[in-house]
Amino acid sequence: MAKSGAPSRLETSRRKQPRRRWVWLAAGAAALMLGGELYLSNFVPEITRVSIPLARLPAEFEGLRVAHLSDLHGKSFGRRNETVLRLLEAEKPDLICVTGDLIDGLSDAALNARLTWADTQLARLTAIAPVYFVTGNHEWGADYQAAREGRERPLPRLRALLDRHGAVWLDHRYVTLERGTASIVLAGLTDPNGPADQTDPGPLMARIRAREGDAFVLALSHRFDRLDEYEALGLDLTLAGHAHGGVIRPPFTEGLFGPGRELFPRQTGGVYRQGDAVMAVSRGMGDTYLPRLWNRPEIGLYILVREG
Repeated sequence: MAKSGAPSRLETSRRKQPRRRWVWLAAGAAALMLGGELYLSNFVPEITRVSIPLARLPAEFEGLRVAHLSDLHGKSFGRRNETVLRLLEAEKPDLICVTGDLIDGLSDAALNARLTWADTQLARLTAIAPVYFVTGNHEWGADYQAAREGRERPLPRLRALLDRHGAVWLDHRYVTLERGTASIVLAGLTDPNGPADQTDPGPLMARIRAREGDAFVLALSHRFDRLDEYEALGLDLTLAGHAHGGVIRPPFTEGLFGPGRELFPRQTGGVYRQGDAVMAVSRGMGDTYLPRLWNRPEIGLYILVREG
């Protein structure tokens, strides 16, 4: 028998039951919230609109709208990627810049699927605005693997697709964009994962300065972790990717994992300044070795304005 005045086991059990219910309700709510965040972070892209003040931007280019896509890795959002294409169409960009890892894959089956996907995307993207492209590490990785195994290389096939649809491959090349009597340079830096004998960006910038003088330079590069180099080269604005926003991106952080699986990387998504150089980094859109979390797939929409 229970001692007088002490609660019985039955009474104690009854008291614990409401607490247990609240614990299970709280756990269920947390699971639903986490599931919702996982869905948003992996399947629901968003537009990030930001005005970027630039000291040397010619007045004629005030308000230039630049769409930025990076690290798609062959991923579609909706049937035939309609979600992304509709978002882009609504923004009416003046140009679309793709900073690498458009495709990946090591087997012929994977590469064929990715290239078929890229064919469809490029047809739609070039109907929205002029498209400019630089390679990422995954395009070169897939190309080297195919070459080693004696299979058909994907990069010449991707170049043919870009040419067919009128998109411009800018690796270690540049074009000039004109508005009225003013012009700016749009340059592309080949990814470091490219050929071992490729030239570094220094000769490209020397060529630009020799031919275009002190022109404003907008550069496309896959790598986000080279702001020191972009400043030394004298680039006014560089668009980059590769970091996937740090993959898992809790509030008030720049992510937990870098591309080399290093912890707490920096400058993984947003606009960064160093000296006279500005770098806009896309959080990317595609998948990595882990699901994205608190990190929705991102389409950058940069509106260039004159500083001050």
